[in-house]
Formats: sequence, C-alpha cells, structure tokens
Amino acid sequence: MNHDPDQLRSFFDQLSLAGPVEPFLVFADWLQGQGDPWGELIAVQCQPHTLELVELGARLLALISARLCPHDPVVEVSWQRGFVSVLAFSDTRGATWLADELARLFALPAVVLCREVSFRDGDLGDEHVRDLMRVRERLVALDRLDLEGNWFTPPTVRALRNAFPKAQLDRQRGSDEDRPDRALFVK
Repeated sequence: MNHDPDQLRSFFDQLSLAGPVEPFLVFADWLQGQGDPWGELIAVQCQPHTLELVELGARLLALISARLCPHDPVVEVSWQRGFVSVLAFSDTRGATWLADELARLFALPAVVLCREVSFRDGDLGDEHVRDLMRVRERLVALDRLDLEGNWFTPPTVRALRNAFPKAQLDRQRGSDEDRPDRALFVK
C-alpha cells in the first residue's frame, strides 16, 4: 500500500532501532488497520525471537520485502523491527548508478531507519566520491559507513575522512598488478 509520506513521518519521528519497541507496535497496528502486511512484519520482528516467529518473519520477508525495499542483487539488505537496518553493497554498476541507487533506497519508507551502509571490499574508487557526496546528508547521519578495502587514493581518503568523520576508511587496496592506474597504499 502507498501511504502519505507526511502521515508516515509522524510515526517515523517516534521510531528508533535502538529505542523502545512500543512505538513500532503502535505503527504496526496502524498499518494492519490499513490492510498493509508491513504491519504484520513489524509486529513479528518486534517480538522475542522464537523459532516459530523467526520462520514466520522469514516467510513475511519473502512475500513483501521486494515491495518494501526493491534493490539490485549487488545490495544485501538486513532487517530489524520491520525496517532495513543495513545496506551492504558488494559492487556497483558505476558511479552514477551508485548515487541514484542510494538516493532511491534512502527515499523508501522501509529504509528510513537504516543505520549502516557498507561498501567493504567493494570496487569504489575516487570517481565515486562525487556520487557519495550527493547523498552526504543521509550518509553522515549513519552510525556506520564502511568504506574499507576499496580503491581510494590517499588524498581522497583524507577528503572522505573530513566529509564523513565516522566512516571506516582503513585498508584501502590497490597495486600496480591489480589496477595499473592506482598506486599501492595502506593507511
């Protein structure tokens, strides 16, 4: 179901993945009252874990996750309390795709509480920085931005540290054999 973003925002302002579960249950009840199966997923994932509830949650995710958070196969999605908590990119489809995909994902209601984005050991290089900056406001707000093991040059690593103080940027990779256009360096 599609809901008015302003209507959802009033609920989202009360939600935190690290906070109490009760506001999630209120939101889940409201969604279920609207006939939206997302409410059932939230309610199930907010309960103490039992084998039965974990299995039910997995079935619900299989049924509705593509509607709540459609994503490219290079993006792994982790869920908590019925919301996306982690986006993990194993690769990119180019710099322009990256910015567009991040902006699209961050605009989804189910991603509003996402606290971690990972590009660990991906294939990001200096050419991706402009596109990361397009969604800087959202990336800065994350608890964790993992950029380790990519192809950023030392000056770019310094610029990224300034732009994203909480980002993990150690262990950048590259060698003349692996990528002739990059020099070998390690923080």
